[in-house]
Amino acid sequence: MRRLLTAARFLASDIILDLPHAWTPAVREALRFADEVVLVALPTVPGFRNLRSLITACEALRPNETPPAAEAPGDALRRPTPAPHEE
Repeated sequence: MRRLLTAARFLASDIILDLPHAWTPAVREALRFADEVVLVALPTVPGFRNLRSLITACEALRPNETPPAAEAPGDALRRPTPAPHEE
């Protein structure tokens, strides 16, 4: 996996991987080798529980990283609302 990602870095400036749920050695290596990791979850109780498990696993794989910045559900999809027009 590392050789494949290294080769892909020469072809593109940004690479996005949609990794499977299974924790295979290739998934662990991709997470360890990545410059940035973005975790996405459904806003449900099981989704947040799985997200907490993923964060814990990523912290173990990447011990030198800063703690993750959490966003409220849907923040990435929301557009800022315009300010009300004053007359």
